[in-house]
Amino acid sequence: MKRLLTFLFLALMFSFTFSVLGREKTVLAAEEDLLISEVMYNPQGADSDHEWVEIYNAGTDSLTLIGGATPVSLRLVDGGSNRVLALEAAQGDMTLAAGEYAILAQNAATFLDNNPGYSGTLIEVSGMSLGNTSDTLALRIGTDGAVWSGLTYFNTWGGDENGKSLEKVDVLGSNEEINWTESSSLGGTPGVAYGSNAKPQAVFSSVDQAEVGKEIVFDASASNDTDGSVVLYRWDFGDGTSTESVENSINHAYNLAGNFVVVLEVSDNEGATDRTQKTITINDSVVYSEEVMLSELLPAPGAVTDWDGNGTADSNDEWIELCNTGSTSFDLGGYSLDDIADGGSNPYVFSQGEVLAVGECRAFYKKDTSLILNNDQDSVRLVKPDGSLLEEFAYSISHPDLSWAKDETGSWLEDETPSPGLANSEENQQDDDDDENDDDNQDDNGDNSDNNNLNDQQDNQNETQDLQTTSIAEAKKKALGTLIQVQGGLTATSEILGAQIIYMADASGGIKIKLDEGDYSTLALGDELLVSGILSESWGELYLKISANGSLAVLEHTTALAPQEIKTGDVGENLEGALVIITGMVTETAGDTFYVNDGSGVVKVYIKESTNIEKPRMQVGDKVQVVGIVSQYNDTYRILPRYQSDVVILGDVLGTTTALPKTGGTATGFFISCSVLVAGLVLRRSRLL
Repeated sequence: MKRLLTFLFLALMFSFTFSVLGREKTVLAAEEDLLISEVMYNPQGADSDHEWVEIYNAGTDSLTLIGGATPVSLRLVDGGSNRVLALEAAQGDMTLAAGEYAILAQNAATFLDNNPGYSGTLIEVSGMSLGNTSDTLALRIGTDGAVWSGLTYFNTWGGDENGKSLEKVDVLGSNEEINWTESSSLGGTPGVAYGSNAKPQAVFSSVDQAEVGKEIVFDASASNDTDGSVVLYRWDFGDGTSTESVENSINHAYNLAGNFVVVLEVSDNEGATDRTQKTITINDSVVYSEEVMLSELLPAPGAVTDWDGNGTADSNDEWIELCNTGSTSFDLGGYSLDDIADGGSNPYVFSQGEVLAVGECRAFYKKDTSLILNNDQDSVRLVKPDGSLLEEFAYSISHPDLSWAKDETGSWLEDETPSPGLANSEENQQDDDDDENDDDNQDDNGDNSDNNNLNDQQDNQNETQDLQTTSIAEAKKKALGTLIQVQGGLTATSEILGAQIIYMADASGGIKIKLDEGDYSTLALGDELLVSGILSESWGELYLKISANGSLAVLEHTTALAPQEIKTGDVGENLEGALVIITGMVTETAGDTFYVNDGSGVVKVYIKESTNIEKPRMQVGDKVQVVGIVSQYNDTYRILPRYQSDVVILGDVLGTTTALPKTGGTATGFFISCSVLVAGLVLRRSRLL
């Protein structure tokens, strides 16, 4: 049995060897003809995957190289290790013609990336690792065959991490140092004999498609010559137009639609040439719609509001809003958003099918576009599919959670209340602009007649003379439509918190009063009032309406009521209409609204336009003190400051500033405001003591 197995093994080996020798002449029969001719042993930068060895067929016959790990396979001896060649060439084939070069590379793909012009035979060698200071290289058959073309090099010969290789001067000469030299070209001269001129490589880039009449840039700057320089570029644009230039870039426009083959031929300083070509498509010109526009942007999202709705308030909440101003739906496909033209973020190109309905505004968030908007200054650009600019807006410093918004005239406004997805003229309930439409002259059923709810009281006119004064807290418990009389001090003068609106309070609470037509400019804080009117309700808040059967009388003038010091979490129905003072940290700020929390809960503060209060510059984390009236709007309770002095920044976040107080209408009004604040602080101190 043992003899039989031995016989079969020998038969197989004979058959394999015969089949190999029966082809073209193999390395088995002509070892001395295959020589090592160039070595890239210490490339510039990383060695891994960048090393290679050039071999040369110095014989008169073709040689077939056998890869793999068989006993008859060619091996590269590297410092005593027998490196295995791939079974198949990565480029070309395993047969070298007489006088042909081949490259044995550590990594074939990397070699081609480094040498895009190389077109010869390329074979990958597993495990190649060439020494940087010295190494011994040789060729052999199998793992125990005799070695030949032995070379022991040292880094003192040249090519030591400077981007150059070691070249054999006389390929048929010895492997002594005198016959090896550093290459004159960066990257060596793979596939080229020492001292010969390597041909240049023609490379150019351009768009694949363009329109009739549009100039196209043809860029040949990537063309190269490993041992010299490219000195001439010849272009044939395929439309009957050709030209030559010493410049590596040229522009050309086509007058007709169609497919055109563009050919580039380059020449080096020794007269060698190379050419390449590509086909481009020219389409009939297209007129791109301009019925889409930049509408609003938020470059500096804060740390509280989660604008994109992903559950986290962070830098991804930046957004850019587009609006469709046309009369038909608009497909954004091919259009792009970008920041500054040179540098910055990569453009975000819209996909086909990204449609804006008629009149639709849509915000596009950073988490989707990857566009990064600077907080200090930047640009936002809307670009057509052909690369032309449709619109650009350059902005300066942006503040947290405040947007830049375009108004109906096309002008951009700074520090606006953000309204993503809404036209800028619309009211955004989320951002409290509804409050500005709070109609203080209407009750809930929308009837703004001053005689509303009084028609049923006409038979009771004589009863007003006998009307009993009740506390404000008790008055609020009466049925709507009841004629009520209350007494208390004035806490908000006329026109401050709305047209014909004042507030008053007694020891039990406060209430809003809607005045009859007339001049109430003489009313002042500290006036003690006797008021009768109809108990009504507007947007959830109770008030007294003074009209036909109502009356208002100033009983005396005393010290203005001090605000009641409360916790932010206490604001609710029981304090509706009361004058209060709170102190806490800003948790969110946007437009004319901000939110304050002293640890007991968050309360909303809303500055009504009628107050003429200029909201101080503030950021999340600022400590503030606010004096104001507790008001209800639908299901929300908020504090309404009355005067500029009602909002004070007690401690700024580093780097922020506050606005200067806005001058009031009269000196008296300013003095009254200061008096109220001082009285409140005195009361607060007395309570603390």
